[in-house]
Amino acid sequence: MMNSPFSLFWFRLKKEWHYQYDVFRSAVDWIIWLYIIVPIIALVFYQYYLLWQGTASWVEWVPLPFLFLFLFILCWTGCIRLFLTEGDLLFLRQNKKWQTALMRFGILYSIVLNILFTMVISVIVIPILYLYAHYSIYHIGLFLSFLLLYRLFIQFTKQIVFVSFSGLQLIAIKVVLFIASLTVYGIFYQESTLVQLFILCIVIIILPLLYRIRMKRTWCFFEDCVREGQQRLKITSIFIQASGYQSTKPLFKRERPLLFYNSASLFKRRNNRNLLRELLLKFILRGKNRFAHLYQITIICILAIVFVPFWVKWLVLLFGIYCVIHLTRSYWKEVTSHSFYRLYRTENKEEIDKAVKDVIFFITVPSIFSFGFVAGLTGFSLLYGFLIAILSICISYFIIRDIWVN
Repeated sequence: MMNSPFSLFWFRLKKEWHYQYDVFRSAVDWIIWLYIIVPIIALVFYQYYLLWQGTASWVEWVPLPFLFLFLFILCWTGCIRLFLTEGDLLFLRQNKKWQTALMRFGILYSIVLNILFTMVISVIVIPILYLYAHYSIYHIGLFLSFLLLYRLFIQFTKQIVFVSFSGLQLIAIKVVLFIASLTVYGIFYQESTLVQLFILCIVIIILPLLYRIRMKRTWCFFEDCVREGQQRLKITSIFIQASGYQSTKPLFKRERPLLFYNSASLFKRRNNRNLLRELLLKFILRGKNRFAHLYQITIICILAIVFVPFWVKWLVLLFGIYCVIHLTRSYWKEVTSHSFYRLYRTENKEEIDKAVKDVIFFITVPSIFSFGFVAGLTGFSLLYGFLIAILSICISYFIIRDIWVN
């Protein structure tokens, strides 16, 4: 009987875990367990044993900045759960004590999950940092404490920002927040112990303030419900996408676009090739999430090029070129899966191929130029930066020319 906020929270928590278990059980049968999961688990345990023995040769091929960059990406992930549903509009919205208590239990649950997550990460990175990077136990404990608190700090900040802003303001603040978070993380990674303790103290002081601000944001009830629904269906969506199914989405959402605000034509000459170019260009540049994903990959690759050793810069450069090209190519698959495109699709595959490759090259040139310029600038000099940027664009041209579109 749900006669208290905790009993309601416990009921919803058990219901969600039962749902996630049913989804996992329906997607993973005994064949997958026997031939995929069990061998992977055995391989992971064997490699972990080699880590503690100090004989895992693959660790030497992984630069330490890559490991810390990967841990930052993990810090950026995650979400504060509140366990609110649309049905609460009938009761909880009129009972502030119950709503506040349910939110408090959800935040406490999120903190516990973050602690467990950090413990799992600790088990993995401790042998790498202690045996291979030669960190002391004190510095490892300091870094892992910062990792836990900083992840909570980012989750609270992101949630407050997401419910407080929208449109272009939200995109700009997300970009600034990402860069600022990565900058603080990089300072903690590179500076002395005294600076690390100072940053850790600042995070500890700000966290209770963020908690209070989040608890006062009760007016964003519907946004919280939408986010909770997305978190609940996250595993389900992963399995659905892995199966190859693509859900039909609106080609253009009814919101103010990021670029090309009106519906004016981009090309004076109206033929099939130009129409396809215009369709894909507007689909990418009007979509705030698609544009943001491309921008985030660009920023991450640029920062990786800056911080990694000299010989790794060129691997990151090629990897960045590959990522932005194939991310842009995946947007064309979204267009072709939509019912609107199937109504007016052209059968001239050569025309489609040329139009899509033109757009991919146009969209990715700024990112690829940035990759090459930063690699040349940090590896050699300003002149080499421009030369390698031009060379990177030439490489991308040949890659795009040979990729398969249809």
